Order: sequence, then C-alpha cells, then structure tokens
Amino acid sequence: MHERGVVHRDVKPDNVLLTSVITSANVSDDDAVLALCDLGGAADFETGQGCDGREAIFDPVYGA
Repeated sequence: MHERGVVHRDVKPDNVLLTSVITSANVSDDDAVLALCDLGGAADFETGQGCDGREAIFDPVYGA
C-alpha cells in the first residue's frame, strides 16, 4: 500500500484479516496472507484524499 502512496491509518485487530486464499504468485499453498480491510480512513497521497490534517479518525472502542 505504501509503495502506491496509500496509508491505512486505522490498523487494529478488527481491520486485519488472515486468510489462506492465494493472492499472489509468490505465495505457496501453505502460507497465510494478511490483508487490511476497512480503508475508509486511508490517506491517498496521489489524490490527496484523507490527507487533511484537520480531519482525524478515532475508534472509541479501540482507542486509548
């Protein structure tokens, strides 16, 4: 994601999936794949979406 200019900004256990689904030719059948979901709070540096410093994301259930 970072190589493509996108930062997730809301990584927490609820937004991380562990799967055995093969998503890349570099992954063998025995490897697990981590996937981040819920990109609603992501920042896209190419388009500028989600990059406004005046906006903040906060999950009151997970946040300290």
